[in-house]
Amino acid sequence: MNNDELIEKLDEIVNASIEKPLTFDEACQFLGMKKSTLYKMTFSKKIPHSKPGGKRIYFKKSDLVNWMLKNPVKTKERIEDEASNYIIKNERSINSERT
Repeated sequence: MNNDELIEKLDEIVNASIEKPLTFDEACQFLGMKKSTLYKMTFSKKIPHSKPGGKRIYFKKSDLVNWMLKNPVKTKERIEDEASNYIIKNERSINSERT
């Protein structure tokens, strides 16, 4: 591999690691939202976004993914497991206090 090919390959790697911001329309499509809904969310600062020139709105895809995954809903099985563990833990602490 010559120097030009190596430099080209390194440029590809660097460019691939830089996240291209999504436009407003691309974010709507990615999130499956209507424009009016997304606009209201950006206006009320409920969703992460950037306005570098004060007019156009851009989004980082990773920020949108993190936002979508906030507040996960636990399954019934998970809730029951946590309740069982809580009861077992508290029974141990009550029994240790009695002795």
